[in-house]
Amino acid sequence: MYASTNPTAGDRAHHARWLYQRPGGKLTAASGWKRAPRVNGAGFMETHWGKDGRTGPHYPVRTKICVQIKETGKQACVTLT
Repeated sequence: MYASTNPTAGDRAHHARWLYQRPGGKLTAASGWKRAPRVNGAGFMETHWGKDGRTGPHYPVRTKICVQIKETGKQACVTLT
């Protein structure tokens, strides 16, 4: 799973972490804060969850997966279907 953000001018990197919430559970950090660097000089920063961005943990349907950006405090979530 990938997530990206458009940083403000001059930002070199942000820090991101992944969160999850199983149905009926509470929002839990799945990882610590990791550096989300600028991608090849592009205008965005990227982070991924899983060994190569295509693998990762398996969660039941209706689990909410979020990525949180430390510097902005913003969070984006999706619910597994």
